[in-house]
Amino acid sequence: MNDFLPSIRHVVENVWDHQYVVCGQDCDSLACYILLKLKYPHCQLIGLYDCEYVVQLIPDNEESFQKKLYSALWVDQDVLNGILCVGNHLCTTLCTVPVKLRNPQSFNPNDFFGVKRQQDKFPYSTAFMLFAAFENLWERSAEIDTLLMHADSAGENMCNYSINCNDWKNRVFPVGSKIHTLIEEMQKVYVKNWSHTCDSYCPTKKQTVSACICNHCSDLCLVRKEQRKQLRHHLEFMVSLSNIMPHCFDPTSRKDADINGTDQQKTPKIDSIGTLLSENKRTNTCKDKKAQEYIELLGGFQGLKFAVRDKGKFQPPFDYEDYLSEFNQFYAYLYRIIARVETSHQFTFFKKHYVAPAKAVNFDGAKLFRNDAGDYVNFDQLIDDLQLFSYVFLNAKMVRHTRNGGIMNQAYPFFESHMKTLRESSSYAKTMVKQ
Repeated sequence: MNDFLPSIRHVVENVWDHQYVVCGQDCDSLACYILLKLKYPHCQLIGLYDCEYVVQLIPDNEESFQKKLYSALWVDQDVLNGILCVGNHLCTTLCTVPVKLRNPQSFNPNDFFGVKRQQDKFPYSTAFMLFAAFENLWERSAEIDTLLMHADSAGENMCNYSINCNDWKNRVFPVGSKIHTLIEEMQKVYVKNWSHTCDSYCPTKKQTVSACICNHCSDLCLVRKEQRKQLRHHLEFMVSLSNIMPHCFDPTSRKDADINGTDQQKTPKIDSIGTLLSENKRTNTCKDKKAQEYIELLGGFQGLKFAVRDKGKFQPPFDYEDYLSEFNQFYAYLYRIIARVETSHQFTFFKKHYVAPAKAVNFDGAKLFRNDAGDYVNFDQLIDDLQLFSYVFLNAKMVRHTRNGGIMNQAYPFFESHMKTLRESSSYAKTMVKQ
């Protein structure tokens, strides 16, 4: 086995100072922070980042908070300006490696293996990496399994990108580890069509059973019944998220909006999920349900938005207290699942700092990008010209980025000093030699 997991542990244990964390506002990000909190109880979540805003969660003046942002570990994020981060986005295609202004001690699985193509990128969440690196901090349960399969749509990815998911499972997660075992079990559930032949432990083994997963057909087969139970756990988890965050919950996935260049939201699927979950009674009538009908509902539903939902449409938030109330419920819900105890912690401070709107930019070929002046430049030059702060490659010809602005724009002097310290450190030199 390669040094994939030891490299993650090195960043968390030796590079980060265990004080401050910045994360996103979805299941993946919060799960990562909660796991870090279990390892380092005194670490503090100071901010949330969604590519447009940095939300300050602690009382502090702007200068002091700014320095904390630059010394924090940003989890489930891939940002520039020398910030230490652990994320899983596709940060390079055929462009310069290492990327200019990126902290060389940050960890990204695609950078680690030199992955350049969208179809080959790491298909799981950042939580999968951290939970694998620190598996002594948690125990498997139906709720944790479901959370991990939901974060970043891991279950849906297994169904749609089964070969890539299997390749990464064998490449980075040791056989017998909790994450490897979880993936092996879930690969039998999150597939478009379940096997027509039962597994060896099923009473109907060696018999061909219907591909239907309705209650009636599932009751005839132990394997089918267990597979259906996991999907029901997953759908019930999504309904719970919607119930505890009725105003600020994000019911959709950004994927289609990113690719189409629009902000149009999909119609929430809660009603469809409710219909499927209402089929509780055993019936002698086959409903002819296929696994794919359930799995198609698993996209999106990842977390919060800095807005409120009104009849399916997103409106500007009218009161930060509404957001904080639902964020606290979200945090407490995930904390109970992961830590298996309740938390009394409440986030009470909220200040939103505008960074810049995230935009999708097309580029020609793998190395040439068009800047504001219409000139074709390489990626390093694009970072300088547009003052990029964070970005992700969506496909072979599109990058979604956030320009530097707001509170982060004032931090360049600190960044230059920070990078000078990094260059003079032996750990930086060793990292560059490895690359």
